[in-house]
Amino acid sequence: MNKSDGERVAAVLEELGFVPTTNESEANLIFTMACSVRQTAIDRIHGRLRNWEHMKRTRPILTVLSGCVLPDDKEYFRKKFDILLDTKDINQLPALLTDTQNIRRSIIPSRGTQVVQYLSLKPKYSSTFQAFVPIMSGCDKFCTYCAVPFTRGREVSRPSKEILDEVQALVVRGYKQITLLGQNVNSYGLDTQGREPNFAKLLQLVAAIAGDFWIHYTSPHPRDMTDDVLDAMAASPKIAKQIHLPLQAGSTAVLKRMNRTYTQGEYLRLMHRIRSRFPYLALSTDIIVGFPGETAAQFEETRKVFREARFDMAYIAQYSPRPNTPAAKVFSDDVLESEKKRRFEVLTADLSECSFAYHQSLLHSTIRILIEKYSTGFYFGKTEGLKNIRVPAHDFDHGKFVGTFQEIRVQTVSHWHLQGAFVESFIPVKSLTQ
Repeated sequence: MNKSDGERVAAVLEELGFVPTTNESEANLIFTMACSVRQTAIDRIHGRLRNWEHMKRTRPILTVLSGCVLPDDKEYFRKKFDILLDTKDINQLPALLTDTQNIRRSIIPSRGTQVVQYLSLKPKYSSTFQAFVPIMSGCDKFCTYCAVPFTRGREVSRPSKEILDEVQALVVRGYKQITLLGQNVNSYGLDTQGREPNFAKLLQLVAAIAGDFWIHYTSPHPRDMTDDVLDAMAASPKIAKQIHLPLQAGSTAVLKRMNRTYTQGEYLRLMHRIRSRFPYLALSTDIIVGFPGETAAQFEETRKVFREARFDMAYIAQYSPRPNTPAAKVFSDDVLESEKKRRFEVLTADLSECSFAYHQSLLHSTIRILIEKYSTGFYFGKTEGLKNIRVPAHDFDHGKFVGTFQEIRVQTVSHWHLQGAFVESFIPVKSLTQ
């Protein structure tokens, strides 16, 4: 979400006449998009602030902070940044930057359906063929470890017409990959009392747009993953047969402390139902190791679920308490840092095995990929399941296939990457869309 929000900020700043630079010594405005999911991200802002304060002593610089910022951090950062505004208030940025005499004037907080008005700002897309399209903001799940409900607020759906218009415009411009974004995409439309379609119907409407493109979405919540979403996926070859389904923990007791509202058994039954519909599905997840009270035996339950689910990718995090979240208030961070690190390494090794097994299932098959870049004689791209693949380029190519779909024969695989070669015709042997 922060990347998508940053694209909207970039468009606003460009409209105001700002020119981007990667050299801070040239900048007269520094805009920071914060992420409070991990403390390390906030710590990096503290580190950069010291440099910016030093720069301000020698010349005028405006500093702006937005993104996900927890209330306690806001109190500190408000004294350090010239402007601090919530993501939902980004549409007020032009007024703030053009009224530098009153730069610290009050920001009028967006409320209700206003919190998604900033999404109507036209973004400056960072790619010419891949785009993130946010469909909602906020989260109502209140997982005990999570800062999102406190930084982005409750769930508010973006008008479907806006979403469809944005996707339509992107496809007309030749975009090949559209990723629908939300903290819990399955909840799309539920806050509108029927004025907007549910998520499954939104998927169908996006897929009905004419053109050759992939549709990805992230992230769904296992509790809300319904068969009508799977039906929509099965009905359209445009909707990628890839799901990111956060597990967080394999122990029902730990899941309860996390307030994840499902059990180990319910997650596994959902996973098997999905696998029965899409045998070659690419399945990724999020997992937190070392959550308060997680015993060695409970961690082994996570490993058990991991192997049964056969995740081919996972974003594994070592638990770090976020200020004022229920977990930080109620539970003691009682798992040693050394044990968190050990569990992280053990689960990463499990992931390596599962990823390699998935890659081996693709060996010698012909698959469709989206080429993302060219460098020193090779193309680099992604499969429909978001696997990295490298393809030798012809001597005369010079990167002309970047941003296009190509059919590739997978020749070799490793734990984390594939390598293939161009083929003359697409003859599916075992494609992700089967």
